[in-house]
Amino acid sequence: MFFEQLNTGHHKTYLVGDEESREAMIIDPLVESYEIARNRLHALGLRITMTVDTHTHADHISGGPAFAASFRCEFIMHELARAKCVDRHITNGDILTLGEMPIDVIHTPGHAADGITLIVESRLMCGDVLFIGGAGRSDLPGGDPDEHWHTLHRTFQSFPDSTLFFPSHDYNGRDFSSLGHERRNNPHFEHKDRYSYVRWQQDRQASTPPWVNKVIDANFLCQALPVEDRAEDGKDACHAWGCAPYLTEGDKLPKEVGVINLHERIERGKNPILMLDVREEDEFRGHLGHIDGAYHVPLDEMEERMDELIAFKHSEIITICRSGGRSLTAAAKLNSDAFEDVKSLRGGMIAWNSRGYRIDK
Repeated sequence: MFFEQLNTGHHKTYLVGDEESREAMIIDPLVESYEIARNRLHALGLRITMTVDTHTHADHISGGPAFAASFRCEFIMHELARAKCVDRHITNGDILTLGEMPIDVIHTPGHAADGITLIVESRLMCGDVLFIGGAGRSDLPGGDPDEHWHTLHRTFQSFPDSTLFFPSHDYNGRDFSSLGHERRNNPHFEHKDRYSYVRWQQDRQASTPPWVNKVIDANFLCQALPVEDRAEDGKDACHAWGCAPYLTEGDKLPKEVGVINLHERIERGKNPILMLDVREEDEFRGHLGHIDGAYHVPLDEMEERMDELIAFKHSEIITICRSGGRSLTAAAKLNSDAFEDVKSLRGGMIAWNSRGYRIDK
């Protein structure tokens, strides 16, 4: 197997290749790493068949779309990813292959709803959900401290201390660490109890830099230019893909709630006043089902049916869709109409089903 880290800076781009088939993949590419990757592929005699982003990046423009177009290969992300140029969506338990070499996929949300970890011959390529001595923030768009705790203390629990992991960032010149070292030294592993961890994360919350939303916009739209320079593209993409409302709402994002949090509330009998499912009728009745008690108003009917919703203007509302894009748009719409307490369900019904929670159809 070929395994290399291509960049010298804080961001890590990885090259993985199979010696027999000469097939290769690039993980979390930077646009700036294109020349390096091309030269290494040529020197090693490898042919790139896929490029993978471990999550929707919030701190830099993804090179995934450009790499896929240039190398004529697949651009792959988790099924919750809303980037409009993804060629193949994958989910927990899927297996990617380079020749005969399997690469297992596990869903590892927390830093981002669409976060994945790739298992490459016992190595964990974990994106930003875990750093050496830290972890990616769970208070940025798509983050969730509940999910973060579950990833670190439940999903990763099955891996032994000797397991090596390779993060997508490091700011001190390091390339990898072991889970055992992090379990002993990383503060994110000190809080064994989920409630304690969530409180600790909430106490550490900071404001989201305005530029972060613009970077996420661009990554959703698969473009390198700032969104304000491509207004028409942004409008078309929002219409076609139900993208996040900050494309039209500036830097103000609707609040989100995670599926673990909502499920616990329902189990305790403390349901939100209104769970508003904004999917189409066939989705509401389809294989993903809907949450018991959800009220159904498709997103494109909200304007004309606002009279039905006005009674809830001063109540708590949680908007729901398939993966969290349209529900953010619906929440932004209600916020703009002065509804007082609106949140979107992060990850939507895909995330709800991934936990095995009960659904109605």
